[in-house]
Amino acid sequence: MRKFFKQAIYFVLILSISYPLTIFFLFVNNIKLPNVYNYGLIRTHLSLRLQEAENFGVVDILFLGSSHAYRGFDTRFFNEKGYTCFNLGSSAQTPKQTLLLVKEYLYKFKPKLVVQEVNPMYLSSKGLESTLDIIRNDSSHKLKFKTMWNSANMLTFNSYLVSVLSSLTSIGRRDVSNDEADLYISGGFSLKKKRFHSPFQYQSNSQYEIREEQVDYLSQVHKEIENSGAKVVFIEAPVTRKFYRQYARLDFEELFKDWDYVNFNEKIILNDSLDFYDSHHMNMNGVRKFNDLLIKKLKNLNSF
Repeated sequence: MRKFFKQAIYFVLILSISYPLTIFFLFVNNIKLPNVYNYGLIRTHLSLRLQEAENFGVVDILFLGSSHAYRGFDTRFFNEKGYTCFNLGSSAQTPKQTLLLVKEYLYKFKPKLVVQEVNPMYLSSKGLESTLDIIRNDSSHKLKFKTMWNSANMLTFNSYLVSVLSSLTSIGRRDVSNDEADLYISGGFSLKKKRFHSPFQYQSNSQYEIREEQVDYLSQVHKEIENSGAKVVFIEAPVTRKFYRQYARLDFEELFKDWDYVNFNEKIILNDSLDFYDSHHMNMNGVRKFNDLLIKKLKNLNSF
């Protein structure tokens, strides 16, 4: 029996070393694997955002949410009004990932106000895209591990192994693309230089079914923020009117009946062609109009 356990331990040790090395070797040699994220080593602006967040300091306003957040809340406009702020948005961020980010960074930023961007698309998502986005971009490994563990499937586990080994060896690492066409602004905002959206661009008739687990995570996010002493307001950022009409609302607003919530699709009129660069992301024309109105609305909500 002792010999069996000894052999079992040796087997586990060999497997724990050989498995990640094999996965990593195949991946960096461009051999496609079924359970590894193909873009696992291509870093995005989120890596810059997370690096800056570590030592940014205390802020008045913390922004959270999906790409609608990091491309929709321009921290410079708020700075001009005298507010320090940081944008901690990430691609397709769902409340599941928001909760991890809140637990990791809320007490570092100590904001007076948290602005949480929400929309039906990402409340209906499992959050896999956002999970993989954090895994490939976090350099501290702490958040990377928590994100992987919280997801617990082979795709995120293998992608985590590839990311860690790449960080340790610097093999296969792809630096962030940061240029004038897609520029990272200190404070977390990503500036897209693409100017206009074609209203004739094809759009699918998407149906969004809100996931109960995401609603539960949303409640946990709200509770975590309130326990910190900060105020929180939920914001639905503008999308093109054509895209907005595709939403199956599913009583979306009902989720926020007991919280501060503003749907800016019903508060501001933007031009689908002149104020957006695609069907659900504003260009700088739209961002400027949206942020000006948002600052006024936040003051009216007594959130400052």
